[in-house]
Amino acid sequence: DRTAAAATAAEGARAAADDAAAEARAAVDETQSALDQARQAARTALARAAALKGQVEGALGGPGAIAAAVAAGDLTARRLLDCFSVIDPADGPAVEAGLEAHLGAWVLTDLDAAASLLDAGSAREEVLLEQSTAQPPPPAHPGARALMSCVRADPAAEGTVATCLDGAWLVADRALARCLVAEIGGRAVLPDGTVLTESGIRGGGRPGHTLVLASHERDAASLAERAMDAERAAEASRASATAALASAEAEARQATEQLQTARVDAAEAAARAAAFADSLAVERVRLAATESELTARDEERDLLTGADGAASLRLKEAHAGLGEARLRADAARAAVLQARSTAVAAAEAL
Repeated sequence: DRTAAAATAAEGARAAADDAAAEARAAVDETQSALDQARQAARTALARAAALKGQVEGALGGPGAIAAAVAAGDLTARRLLDCFSVIDPADGPAVEAGLEAHLGAWVLTDLDAAASLLDAGSAREEVLLEQSTAQPPPPAHPGARALMSCVRADPAAEGTVATCLDGAWLVADRALARCLVAEIGGRAVLPDGTVLTESGIRGGGRPGHTLVLASHERDAASLAERAMDAERAAEASRASATAALASAEAEARQATEQLQTARVDAAEAAARAAAFADSLAVERVRLAATESELTARDEERDLLTGADGAASLRLKEAHAGLGEARLRADAARAAVLQARSTAVAAAEAL
């Protein structure tokens, strides 16, 4: 019974282990599907970020020696357009027009290292020293805003951005722009990106396009980074699910081995029980024969006991007859003695 119960328990354990392994396989399939989707999303996001980066580089005049050194990790620098953000997107065209000459410049801390990379054979590039301290804002003018007030600069490069936007004003119309330039000089920028200076006007093109591209490129790069993080998380989940599956399959194998052992034990126990049952049947036959023999002997004993009682009774009766015979013999002996005595006396008298 114990071995049968153990086999039943092992059967249940094996079934539970099989269920756990099936769930683990399903989890592996699910995490693999999630990983495939995450990889596809990451590849798509990386491709979009790369395409936008190429568009930004093209809008800035194409990569040069500085860009190559930065990409190779030989130089630490960043584009000026990556050092600030436009507070109000509506001011983007004006800010880009105000920075047009410096928008693609590289901002770094080691001008000498960058200068050694520039030569006449490479693309034309500008490098700017990274400065954190900005000049005090210029006094306000009616109807005009300093372009620097339209941006939120990285504290480490705030001084650099302020230098590039020095003397640039955002004004609402050309008349006010002409008056401002005539009064204080510098350059006045209209909301559509038209730039007015004392020497002339520059307009046309698509002001703000490069900043928009750069913003989209940064968003795409951030999305790509998040997608790669999701891919790494999916890989970790798949690895965890694979490990769980391996553990579940190992437990299933162990449960199968235990079930086989329990079945062998149960079979051996059943064989022993059958042999014991056969022996018990033989012993029961022997017991029945012994009981029959015992009954016969009891009957024989009863008969012998009855015969013994009769013999004892006869013996008692014989003893009683013997006593009487002895009494009669004694009486006869006494009579004989008496007769002899009488005969002797008669003989003597005779």
